[in-house]
Amino acid sequence: MIWLFWGILIALAVLVCAWLLSGLFLFRRACRRCVPGSVGKEENPKGAGKRYFDLIRQGVRFCGEHFPEEVWIRKDELWQHAFWVDNGSDRTAVVVHGYGGHALDRYWRVPYYTARGFNVLLPDLRAHGSSEGRWIGFGAPEGSDVCEWVRWLRKNAGKPQRVLLDGVSMGAASVLIASGADDLPELRLVLADCGFTSAWDEFRYLLRKVPGLLRTPLLLAANLWNRAFTGFDLRSPSALEAAAHSRVPTLFVHGQKDDFVPPEMSERLFAACAAPKELLRVKDAGHALSFAADEAEYTARLDGMIQQYIPPTETEV
Repeated sequence: MIWLFWGILIALAVLVCAWLLSGLFLFRRACRRCVPGSVGKEENPKGAGKRYFDLIRQGVRFCGEHFPEEVWIRKDELWQHAFWVDNGSDRTAVVVHGYGGHALDRYWRVPYYTARGFNVLLPDLRAHGSSEGRWIGFGAPEGSDVCEWVRWLRKNAGKPQRVLLDGVSMGAASVLIASGADDLPELRLVLADCGFTSAWDEFRYLLRKVPGLLRTPLLLAANLWNRAFTGFDLRSPSALEAAAHSRVPTLFVHGQKDDFVPPEMSERLFAACAAPKELLRVKDAGHALSFAADEAEYTARLDGMIQQYIPPTETEV
């Protein structure tokens, strides 16, 4: 009988160790600092993908001629980096990249905003680009970091700012979480392009090929390690919770052929959002390719919301 007891105990210990190790593997695979350029790059892009990389090259050339300033903040014992384009305006677009990217990926947004008179701030999220950090938080800590960048503008932009937050993918989740903050009166408009409802939901979607009985235990184990290393939970705070709390007008955008963040997530975010809102569905766009797939409609919708909620002053017109 004693041998049966010890056999069961050893079997349980092996199962718990296997559970914890599988969760650690998932956590490290997903949340460890990414090598720049290692995520989401196509070897031979076509269509909207080719247009997207053309836009990046054009943005790099534009910024190479306009010399953005490098600026830093210190938060959570991490030095965090951004590029700052100062046009002397009282309007700033904070443009936030996605998972595995860096600020240079979004240089292509700078000509759009500067042509409309905006200053532009492009942060490297923690554990990305030139910012410090070992672990990626999938939205919650990054949303707090975006809030800190808005406070940086309050102190360093030279005049009171009206702020537009522009984020894609994980950056969209981050700006949505930031939009729910109660102490940022500068926020006037949010653009959330292919954002996910929560890190938990996104992990669950990406693990959709794992049998259902194993998926939730695997996520629970990964979340244990995430909380231990980052102090944040994959479930909350979430973009969905923040959207329900936000009072900042928001334009949601999602490509209908996105196989990385399902379009249904933007539908849920749009439904939950308590602020004035619009939803742009781009029929033939994959992940983060909505602008490249339908530049005219994307621009028209965003221009309309800018004119309505964050118009230029008389001196800018």
